[in-house]
Amino acid sequence: MSGYHLLILICMLSISWLTALVFSPIVVKIANRFRILDPPSERKIHDRPIPRIGGVAIVVSFAIPFALFYSSICFLLHLPIWHIFQKPQWFGLLAGALTVFFVGLVDDVKGLPPVVKLFFQIVAVTFVCLGGLTIKALYIPFFGYVALSFLAFPVTLMWFLLIINGFNLIDGMDGLAATVAFMCSFFLLVFCLQNGRFFLALPAVIITGSTLGFLHFNINPARLFMGDSGSYFLGFNLAALALKASRLENGHTNLIVPAIILLLPIVDSVLAVLRRIVHNRPIFHPDRDHIHHCLLRKGLCQNEALVVLTVVIAITGCVGLLIGSLSDLPGMLLLCGLFAFLAIVAYKVGYLDCFAGINLTATLVREFRALRIRLNLFRLEFVMEDPGELKFVLSKLARVFRQLDLDYAVLVVENDPRSGDDRLCVAVQNEKGVEKAISKDGLLSIRLPLVVENGIRGVLYVEK
Repeated sequence: MSGYHLLILICMLSISWLTALVFSPIVVKIANRFRILDPPSERKIHDRPIPRIGGVAIVVSFAIPFALFYSSICFLLHLPIWHIFQKPQWFGLLAGALTVFFVGLVDDVKGLPPVVKLFFQIVAVTFVCLGGLTIKALYIPFFGYVALSFLAFPVTLMWFLLIINGFNLIDGMDGLAATVAFMCSFFLLVFCLQNGRFFLALPAVIITGSTLGFLHFNINPARLFMGDSGSYFLGFNLAALALKASRLENGHTNLIVPAIILLLPIVDSVLAVLRRIVHNRPIFHPDRDHIHHCLLRKGLCQNEALVVLTVVIAITGCVGLLIGSLSDLPGMLLLCGLFAFLAIVAYKVGYLDCFAGINLTATLVREFRALRIRLNLFRLEFVMEDPGELKFVLSKLARVFRQLDLDYAVLVVENDPRSGDDRLCVAVQNEKGVEKAISKDGLLSIRLPLVVENGIRGVLYVEK
Protein backbone atom coordinates (compact mmCIF):
# COMPACT_ATOMS: atom_id res chain seq x y z
CA MET A 1 0.00 0.00 0.00
CA SER A 2 1.41 3.37 -1.04
CA GLY A 3 1.53 6.54 1.02
CA TYR A 4 -1.20 7.95 -1.24
CA HIS A 5 -3.54 5.10 -0.33
CA LEU A 6 -2.74 5.52 3.36
CA LEU A 7 -3.53 9.23 3.16
CA ILE A 8 -6.93 8.51 1.61
CA LEU A 9 -7.75 6.00 4.35
CA ILE A 10 -6.75 8.47 7.08
CA CYS A 11 -8.91 11.18 5.46
CA MET A 12 -11.94 8.88 5.23
CA LEU A 13 -11.44 7.76 8.83
CA SER A 14 -11.21 11.35 10.05
CA ILE A 15 -14.22 12.59 8.08
CA SER A 16 -16.47 9.75 9.21
CA TRP A 17 -15.34 10.14 12.83
CA LEU A 18 -15.90 13.92 12.85
CA THR A 19 -19.26 13.57 11.09
CA ALA A 20 -20.46 11.12 13.74
CA LEU A 21 -19.28 13.49 16.49
CA VAL A 22 -21.17 16.40 14.91
CA PHE A 23 -24.41 14.65 13.97
CA SER A 24 -24.91 12.48 17.05
CA PRO A 25 -25.86 15.38 19.38
CA ILE A 26 -28.19 16.72 16.67
CA VAL A 27 -29.92 13.33 16.56
CA VAL A 28 -30.20 13.35 20.36
CA LYS A 29 -32.01 16.71 20.23
CA ILE A 30 -34.35 15.52 17.46
CA ALA A 31 -35.18 12.31 19.33
CA ASN A 32 -35.89 14.20 22.57
CA ARG A 33 -37.99 16.75 20.70
CA PHE A 34 -40.22 14.10 19.12
CA ARG A 35 -40.04 11.68 22.07
CA ILE A 36 -38.38 8.90 20.08
CA LEU A 37 -37.02 7.26 23.21
CA ASP A 38 -36.29 3.77 24.45
CA PRO A 39 -38.07 3.46 27.81
CA PRO A 40 -36.62 1.29 30.60
CA SER A 41 -38.21 -2.11 31.20
CA GLU A 42 -37.68 -5.35 33.08
CA ARG A 43 -35.67 -6.86 30.24
CA LYS A 44 -33.51 -3.80 29.55
CA ILE A 45 -30.48 -2.59 31.46
CA HIS A 46 -30.90 1.21 31.32
CA ASP A 47 -32.99 3.00 33.94
CA ARG A 48 -34.11 6.11 32.04
CA PRO A 49 -35.56 6.88 28.58
CA ILE A 50 -32.77 7.25 26.01
CA PRO A 51 -32.97 8.42 22.36
CA ARG A 52 -32.90 5.40 20.07
CA ILE A 53 -32.40 6.65 16.52
CA GLY A 54 -28.61 6.79 16.62
CA GLY A 55 -28.64 4.81 13.40
CA VAL A 56 -29.37 8.10 11.62
CA ALA A 57 -26.05 9.53 12.81
CA ILE A 58 -24.24 6.34 11.78
CA VAL A 59 -25.76 6.38 8.29
CA VAL A 60 -25.01 10.09 7.78
CA SER A 61 -21.42 9.64 8.96
CA PHE A 62 -21.08 6.74 6.51
CA ALA A 63 -22.80 8.46 3.59
CA ILE A 64 -20.91 11.78 3.64
CA PRO A 65 -17.32 10.45 3.34
CA PHE A 66 -18.44 7.76 0.90
CA ALA A 67 -20.19 10.38 -1.26
CA LEU A 68 -17.14 12.66 -1.13
CA PHE A 69 -14.79 9.90 -2.26
CA TYR A 70 -17.19 8.64 -4.93
CA SER A 71 -17.82 12.10 -6.39
CA SER A 72 -14.05 12.74 -6.44
CA ILE A 73 -13.45 9.52 -8.37
CA CYS A 74 -16.22 10.40 -10.84
CA PHE A 75 -14.69 13.86 -11.33
CA LEU A 76 -11.14 12.56 -11.83
CA LEU A 77 -12.21 9.77 -14.20
CA HIS A 78 -14.83 11.90 -16.01
CA LEU A 79 -17.63 9.53 -15.05
CA PRO A 80 -21.29 10.54 -14.64
CA ILE A 81 -22.42 10.82 -11.03
CA TRP A 82 -25.03 8.10 -11.63
CA HIS A 83 -22.31 5.64 -12.69
CA ILE A 84 -22.84 3.58 -9.51
CA PHE A 85 -26.41 2.81 -10.59
CA GLN A 86 -25.03 1.17 -13.74
CA LYS A 87 -23.17 -1.39 -11.62
CA PRO A 88 -25.72 -4.07 -10.60
CA GLN A 89 -23.76 -5.23 -7.54
CA TRP A 90 -23.34 -1.75 -6.09
CA PHE A 91 -26.92 -0.82 -6.90
CA GLY A 92 -28.14 -3.98 -5.14
CA LEU A 93 -26.00 -3.19 -2.08
CA LEU A 94 -27.25 0.39 -1.97
CA ALA A 95 -30.90 -0.69 -2.26
CA GLY A 96 -30.43 -3.37 0.40
CA ALA A 97 -28.68 -1.03 2.85
CA LEU A 98 -31.38 1.62 2.49
CA THR A 99 -34.10 -1.01 2.91
CA VAL A 100 -32.80 -2.35 6.22
CA PHE A 101 -32.06 1.16 7.48
CA PHE A 102 -35.56 2.50 6.81
CA VAL A 103 -37.21 -0.64 8.18
CA GLY A 104 -35.14 -0.28 11.33
CA LEU A 105 -35.96 3.42 11.55
CA VAL A 106 -39.70 2.80 11.25
CA ASP A 107 -39.38 0.17 13.97
CA ASP A 108 -37.49 2.62 16.19
CA VAL A 109 -40.16 5.29 15.72
CA LYS A 110 -43.42 3.34 15.45
CA GLY A 111 -42.62 -0.31 16.12
CA LEU A 112 -43.01 -3.22 13.70
CA PRO A 113 -43.83 -6.91 14.19
CA PRO A 114 -40.75 -9.17 14.00
CA VAL A 115 -42.14 -11.01 10.96
CA VAL A 116 -42.43 -7.74 9.03
CA LYS A 117 -38.84 -6.82 9.85
CA LEU A 118 -37.65 -10.28 8.79
CA PHE A 119 -39.59 -9.97 5.53
CA PHE A 120 -37.87 -6.71 4.62
CA GLN A 121 -34.49 -8.12 5.59
CA ILE A 122 -35.12 -10.90 3.06
CA VAL A 123 -36.15 -8.26 0.50
CA ALA A 124 -32.89 -6.40 1.13
CA VAL A 125 -30.80 -9.54 0.62
CA THR A 126 -32.82 -10.31 -2.52
CA PHE A 127 -31.71 -6.95 -3.94
CA VAL A 128 -28.11 -7.98 -3.29
CA CYS A 129 -28.55 -11.37 -4.97
CA LEU A 130 -30.34 -9.86 -7.96
CA GLY A 131 -27.32 -7.59 -8.34
CA GLY A 132 -25.16 -10.69 -8.73
CA LEU A 133 -23.50 -10.82 -5.31
CA THR A 134 -24.14 -14.42 -4.24
CA ILE A 135 -22.08 -17.26 -2.82
CA LYS A 136 -21.92 -19.53 -5.87
CA ALA A 137 -19.27 -21.85 -4.45
CA LEU A 138 -18.19 -22.08 -0.81
CA TYR A 139 -14.72 -23.09 0.33
CA ILE A 140 -14.70 -26.13 2.64
CA PRO A 141 -11.34 -26.97 4.27
CA PHE A 142 -9.71 -30.12 2.80
CA PHE A 143 -12.40 -30.28 0.06
CA GLY A 144 -11.85 -27.03 -1.80
CA TYR A 145 -14.65 -25.01 -3.37
CA VAL A 146 -18.04 -26.74 -3.37
CA ALA A 147 -20.58 -25.46 -5.91
CA LEU A 148 -23.85 -24.49 -4.22
CA SER A 149 -26.04 -24.43 -7.32
CA PHE A 150 -29.66 -23.79 -6.21
CA LEU A 151 -28.45 -23.31 -2.62
CA ALA A 152 -26.58 -20.11 -3.56
CA PHE A 153 -29.46 -17.82 -2.60
CA PRO A 154 -30.41 -19.60 0.67
CA VAL A 155 -26.77 -19.66 1.85
CA THR A 156 -26.27 -15.99 0.95
CA LEU A 157 -29.53 -15.14 2.69
CA MET A 158 -28.51 -17.05 5.81
CA TRP A 159 -25.14 -15.25 5.91
CA PHE A 160 -26.78 -11.83 5.84
CA LEU A 161 -29.59 -12.69 8.27
CA LEU A 162 -27.18 -14.15 10.83
CA ILE A 163 -25.04 -11.02 10.93
CA ILE A 164 -27.85 -8.46 10.63
CA ASN A 165 -29.78 -10.03 13.50
CA GLY A 166 -26.60 -10.85 15.39
CA PHE A 167 -25.77 -7.15 15.67
CA ASN A 168 -29.35 -6.41 16.62
CA LEU A 169 -29.28 -9.02 19.39
CA ILE A 170 -26.02 -7.86 20.95
CA ASP A 171 -27.24 -4.27 21.01
CA GLY A 172 -28.44 -4.72 24.58
CA MET A 173 -25.71 -2.97 26.55
CA ASP A 174 -24.19 0.51 26.34
CA GLY A 175 -21.49 0.62 23.69
CA LEU A 176 -21.51 -3.10 22.89
CA ALA A 177 -22.86 -3.22 19.33
CA ALA A 178 -20.86 -0.14 18.31
CA THR A 179 -17.67 -1.59 19.81
CA VAL A 180 -18.23 -4.94 18.08
CA ALA A 181 -18.85 -3.14 14.78
CA PHE A 182 -15.73 -1.01 15.31
CA MET A 183 -13.54 -4.04 16.03
CA CYS A 184 -14.99 -6.16 13.21
CA SER A 185 -14.67 -3.35 10.66
CA PHE A 186 -11.06 -2.77 11.73
CA PHE A 187 -10.14 -6.43 11.25
CA LEU A 188 -12.00 -6.52 7.92
CA LEU A 189 -10.02 -3.42 6.94
CA VAL A 190 -6.78 -5.28 7.66
CA PHE A 191 -8.12 -8.34 5.80
CA CYS A 192 -8.90 -6.23 2.72
CA LEU A 193 -5.47 -4.60 2.75
CA GLN A 194 -3.77 -8.00 3.17
CA ASN A 195 -5.48 -9.14 -0.02
CA GLY A 196 -4.83 -5.94 -1.95
CA ARG A 197 -8.52 -4.91 -2.00
CA PHE A 198 -8.01 -1.19 -1.42
CA PHE A 199 -11.42 -0.06 -2.67
CA LEU A 200 -13.11 -2.49 -0.28
CA ALA A 201 -10.95 -1.14 2.54
CA LEU A 202 -12.67 2.24 2.10
CA PRO A 203 -16.13 1.23 3.41
CA ALA A 204 -14.37 -0.70 6.19
CA VAL A 205 -12.42 2.36 7.34
CA ILE A 206 -15.54 4.54 7.06
CA ILE A 207 -17.49 2.17 9.33
CA THR A 208 -14.53 2.17 11.71
CA GLY A 209 -14.60 5.97 11.92
CA SER A 210 -18.40 6.18 12.15
CA THR A 211 -18.65 3.74 15.03
CA LEU A 212 -15.68 5.33 16.80
CA GLY A 213 -17.37 8.74 16.71
CA PHE A 214 -20.73 7.28 17.70
CA LEU A 215 -19.18 5.50 20.70
CA HIS A 216 -18.53 8.89 22.31
CA PHE A 217 -22.31 9.13 22.85
CA ASN A 218 -23.06 5.43 23.23
CA ILE A 219 -20.53 4.32 25.85
CA ASN A 220 -21.84 3.88 29.40
CA PRO A 221 -23.69 5.97 30.50
CA ALA A 222 -25.21 6.13 27.01
CA ARG A 223 -26.80 9.31 25.71
CA LEU A 224 -27.85 7.74 22.40
CA PHE A 225 -28.78 4.23 21.26
CA MET A 226 -28.20 3.12 17.68
CA GLY A 227 -31.59 1.36 17.58
CA ASP A 228 -32.63 -1.16 14.96
CA SER A 229 -31.81 1.34 12.20
CA GLY A 230 -28.17 1.40 13.27
CA SER A 231 -27.73 -2.29 14.09
CA TYR A 232 -29.43 -3.40 10.86
CA PHE A 233 -27.37 -0.97 8.78
CA LEU A 234 -24.07 -1.97 10.38
CA GLY A 235 -24.87 -5.69 10.24
CA PHE A 236 -25.90 -5.51 6.59
CA ASN A 237 -22.84 -3.54 5.50
CA LEU A 238 -20.38 -5.68 7.45
CA ALA A 239 -21.97 -8.84 6.01
CA ALA A 240 -21.72 -7.40 2.50
CA LEU A 241 -18.16 -6.16 3.05
CA ALA A 242 -17.05 -9.55 4.39
CA LEU A 243 -18.67 -11.31 1.44
CA LYS A 244 -17.10 -9.07 -1.20
CA ALA A 245 -13.68 -9.18 0.48
CA SER A 246 -13.64 -12.99 0.42
CA ARG A 247 -15.30 -13.50 -2.96
CA LEU A 248 -13.60 -14.04 -6.30
CA GLU A 249 -14.99 -12.76 -9.59
CA ASN A 250 -16.39 -16.19 -10.45
CA GLY A 251 -18.43 -16.30 -7.24
CA HIS A 252 -16.10 -18.65 -5.35
CA THR A 253 -16.11 -17.55 -1.71
CA ASN A 254 -13.94 -18.39 1.28
CA LEU A 255 -15.82 -17.10 4.32
CA ILE A 256 -13.61 -18.69 6.99
CA VAL A 257 -11.67 -15.54 7.92
CA PRO A 258 -14.68 -13.14 7.86
CA ALA A 259 -16.77 -15.66 9.81
CA ILE A 260 -14.13 -15.85 12.55
CA ILE A 261 -13.86 -12.05 12.66
CA LEU A 262 -17.66 -11.80 12.97
CA LEU A 263 -17.88 -14.81 15.28
CA LEU A 264 -19.44 -13.04 18.28
CA PRO A 265 -22.61 -11.75 16.54
CA ILE A 266 -22.93 -15.01 14.58
CA VAL A 267 -22.68 -17.24 17.67
CA ASP A 268 -25.01 -15.04 19.72
CA SER A 269 -27.58 -15.12 16.93
CA VAL A 270 -27.41 -18.92 16.49
CA LEU A 271 -27.51 -19.66 20.23
CA ALA A 272 -30.43 -17.28 20.72
CA VAL A 273 -32.48 -19.27 18.20
CA LEU A 274 -31.44 -22.63 19.71
CA ARG A 275 -32.12 -21.37 23.23
CA ARG A 276 -35.65 -20.36 22.37
CA ILE A 277 -36.32 -23.59 20.51
CA VAL A 278 -35.20 -25.87 23.34
CA HIS A 279 -37.21 -23.88 25.87
CA ASN A 280 -40.25 -23.90 23.58
CA ARG A 281 -40.38 -20.11 23.33
CA PRO A 282 -41.17 -18.08 20.19
CA ILE A 283 -38.02 -17.44 18.18
CA PHE A 284 -38.69 -13.70 18.11
CA HIS A 285 -39.35 -13.55 21.86
CA PRO A 286 -36.56 -11.52 23.57
CA ASP A 287 -34.75 -12.84 26.62
CA ARG A 288 -31.96 -11.96 29.06
CA ASP A 289 -29.60 -14.84 28.27
CA HIS A 290 -27.27 -13.17 25.77
CA ILE A 291 -23.56 -13.13 26.47
CA HIS A 292 -23.58 -9.61 27.92
CA HIS A 293 -26.43 -10.53 30.28
CA CYS A 294 -24.38 -13.50 31.52
CA LEU A 295 -21.38 -11.28 32.23
CA LEU A 296 -23.54 -8.79 34.13
CA ARG A 297 -25.03 -11.61 36.22
CA LYS A 298 -21.48 -12.59 37.18
CA GLY A 299 -21.13 -9.23 38.89
CA LEU A 300 -19.33 -7.24 36.20
CA CYS A 301 -20.39 -3.68 35.50
CA GLN A 302 -21.25 -2.66 31.93
CA ASN A 303 -17.82 -1.22 31.17
CA GLU A 304 -16.05 -4.31 32.57
CA ALA A 305 -18.28 -6.60 30.50
CA LEU A 306 -17.52 -4.45 27.46
CA VAL A 307 -13.77 -4.80 28.03
CA VAL A 308 -14.08 -8.60 28.32
CA LEU A 309 -16.02 -8.89 25.06
CA THR A 310 -13.64 -6.48 23.32
CA VAL A 311 -10.72 -8.71 24.29
CA VAL A 312 -12.61 -11.75 22.98
CA ILE A 313 -13.22 -10.02 19.64
CA ALA A 314 -9.58 -8.96 19.47
CA ILE A 315 -8.53 -12.59 19.97
CA THR A 316 -10.96 -13.95 17.36
CA GLY A 317 -9.96 -11.22 14.90
CA CYS A 318 -6.24 -11.90 15.26
CA VAL A 319 -6.76 -15.66 15.02
CA GLY A 320 -8.94 -15.17 11.94
CA LEU A 321 -6.28 -13.12 10.17
CA LEU A 322 -3.62 -15.67 11.13
CA ILE A 323 -5.72 -18.59 9.84
CA GLY A 324 -6.05 -16.74 6.54
CA SER A 325 -2.29 -17.04 6.05
CA LEU A 326 -2.10 -20.76 6.92
CA SER A 327 -2.88 -23.92 4.98
CA ASP A 328 -5.90 -26.05 5.85
CA LEU A 329 -4.44 -28.40 8.46
CA PRO A 330 -2.65 -25.91 10.74
CA GLY A 331 -5.49 -23.45 10.20
CA MET A 332 -8.14 -25.92 11.35
CA LEU A 333 -6.02 -26.98 14.34
CA LEU A 334 -5.74 -23.34 15.37
CA LEU A 335 -9.49 -22.90 14.85
CA CYS A 336 -10.23 -25.92 17.06
CA GLY A 337 -8.03 -24.38 19.75
CA LEU A 338 -9.94 -21.10 19.46
CA PHE A 339 -13.29 -22.90 19.77
CA ALA A 340 -12.05 -24.81 22.82
CA PHE A 341 -10.93 -21.56 24.46
CA LEU A 342 -14.25 -19.85 23.69
CA ALA A 343 -16.22 -22.86 24.95
CA ILE A 344 -14.37 -22.70 28.27
CA VAL A 345 -15.04 -18.96 28.56
CA ALA A 346 -18.72 -19.47 27.70
CA TYR A 347 -19.01 -22.22 30.31
CA LYS A 348 -17.31 -20.13 32.99
CA VAL A 349 -19.62 -17.14 32.50
CA GLY A 350 -22.74 -19.32 32.42
CA TYR A 351 -23.52 -18.69 28.75
CA LEU A 352 -24.36 -22.37 28.22
CA ASP A 353 -26.35 -22.88 31.44
CA CYS A 354 -29.66 -22.61 29.59
CA PHE A 355 -28.79 -25.83 27.70
CA ALA A 356 -27.95 -27.83 30.83
CA GLY A 357 -29.92 -31.07 31.16
CA ILE A 358 -31.46 -30.71 27.71
CA ASN A 359 -31.13 -33.26 24.93
CA LEU A 360 -30.47 -30.76 22.17
CA THR A 361 -30.63 -33.32 19.35
CA ALA A 362 -33.98 -34.71 20.50
CA THR A 363 -35.36 -31.21 20.92
CA LEU A 364 -34.32 -30.15 17.43
CA VAL A 365 -35.81 -33.33 15.94
CA ARG A 366 -39.06 -32.61 17.77
CA GLU A 367 -39.14 -29.02 16.54
CA PHE A 368 -38.40 -29.99 12.94
CA ARG A 369 -41.14 -32.59 13.10
CA ALA A 370 -43.54 -29.97 14.47
CA LEU A 371 -42.54 -27.66 11.63
CA ARG A 372 -43.23 -30.42 9.10
CA ILE A 373 -46.67 -30.96 10.62
CA ARG A 374 -47.47 -27.24 10.45
CA LEU A 375 -46.39 -27.09 6.82
CA ASN A 376 -48.51 -30.10 5.94
CA LEU A 377 -51.53 -28.67 7.74
CA PHE A 378 -51.01 -25.48 5.77
CA ARG A 379 -50.89 -27.59 2.63
CA LEU A 380 -54.07 -29.37 3.72
CA GLU A 381 -55.91 -26.05 3.71
CA PHE A 382 -55.05 -25.52 0.05
CA VAL A 383 -55.96 -29.09 -0.83
CA MET A 384 -59.46 -28.62 0.60
CA GLU A 385 -59.97 -25.57 -1.62
CA ASP A 386 -58.87 -27.45 -4.75
CA PRO A 387 -61.64 -27.29 -7.39
CA GLY A 388 -60.43 -30.44 -9.15
CA GLU A 389 -61.96 -33.91 -9.26
CA LEU A 390 -62.87 -35.22 -5.83
CA LYS A 391 -60.90 -38.45 -6.20
CA PHE A 392 -57.78 -36.44 -7.02
CA VAL A 393 -58.37 -34.24 -3.97
CA LEU A 394 -58.82 -37.30 -1.78
CA SER A 395 -55.58 -38.86 -3.02
CA LYS A 396 -53.70 -35.69 -2.13
CA LEU A 397 -55.32 -35.68 1.29
CA ALA A 398 -54.19 -39.25 1.85
CA ARG A 399 -50.59 -38.27 1.09
CA VAL A 400 -50.77 -35.33 3.50
CA PHE A 401 -52.20 -37.57 6.22
CA ARG A 402 -49.35 -40.04 5.82
CA GLN A 403 -46.78 -37.26 6.08
CA LEU A 404 -48.47 -36.14 9.30
CA ASP A 405 -47.77 -39.64 10.64
CA LEU A 406 -51.34 -40.08 11.87
CA ASP A 407 -52.43 -43.46 13.19
CA TYR A 408 -55.92 -43.02 11.76
CA ALA A 409 -57.53 -40.30 9.64
CA VAL A 410 -60.91 -40.24 7.93
CA LEU A 411 -62.49 -37.41 5.98
CA VAL A 412 -66.28 -37.73 5.65
CA VAL A 413 -67.61 -35.45 2.90
CA GLU A 414 -71.34 -34.77 3.17
CA ASN A 415 -73.42 -34.45 -0.03
CA ASP A 416 -70.59 -33.38 -2.29
CA PRO A 417 -71.95 -32.16 -5.66
CA ARG A 418 -68.87 -33.51 -7.46
CA SER A 419 -69.78 -37.08 -6.57
CA GLY A 420 -72.78 -39.28 -6.99
CA ASP A 421 -72.68 -40.47 -3.39
CA ASP A 422 -74.19 -38.89 -0.34
CA ARG A 423 -71.09 -39.67 1.71
CA LEU A 424 -67.53 -40.20 0.59
CA CYS A 425 -64.62 -41.18 2.80
CA VAL A 426 -60.88 -41.09 2.40
CA ALA A 427 -59.02 -43.18 4.93
CA VAL A 428 -55.36 -43.46 5.77
CA GLN A 429 -53.97 -46.32 7.75
CA ASN A 430 -50.69 -47.33 9.26
CA GLU A 431 -49.69 -50.76 10.45
CA LYS A 432 -52.57 -50.77 12.94
CA GLY A 433 -55.10 -50.90 10.12
CA VAL A 434 -58.04 -48.69 9.36
CA GLU A 435 -60.95 -51.13 9.28
CA LYS A 436 -62.09 -50.13 12.72
CA ALA A 437 -63.94 -47.36 14.41
CA ILE A 438 -61.91 -44.60 16.02
CA SER A 439 -60.59 -46.07 19.21
CA LYS A 440 -61.69 -44.49 22.45
CA ASP A 441 -58.45 -45.70 23.98
CA GLY A 442 -56.29 -43.67 21.59
CA LEU A 443 -53.90 -41.09 22.96
CA LEU A 444 -55.61 -38.35 21.03
CA SER A 445 -58.82 -38.33 18.99
CA ILE A 446 -60.04 -35.17 17.31
CA ARG A 447 -63.20 -34.39 15.34
CA LEU A 448 -62.76 -31.36 13.09
CA PRO A 449 -65.85 -30.00 11.28
CA LEU A 450 -65.12 -28.58 7.82
CA VAL A 451 -67.17 -25.40 7.71
CA VAL A 452 -68.19 -23.61 4.51
CA GLU A 453 -70.56 -20.73 3.86
CA ASN A 454 -73.65 -22.96 3.76
CA GLY A 455 -72.84 -24.84 6.94
CA ILE A 456 -70.83 -27.96 7.78
CA ARG A 457 -69.61 -29.65 4.61
CA GLY A 458 -67.86 -32.59 6.22
CA VAL A 459 -65.95 -33.90 9.19
CA LEU A 460 -62.28 -34.82 9.56
CA TYR A 461 -61.54 -37.50 12.17
CA VAL A 462 -57.92 -37.99 13.24
CA GLU A 463 -56.31 -40.18 15.85
CA LYS A 464 -52.75 -40.10 17.12
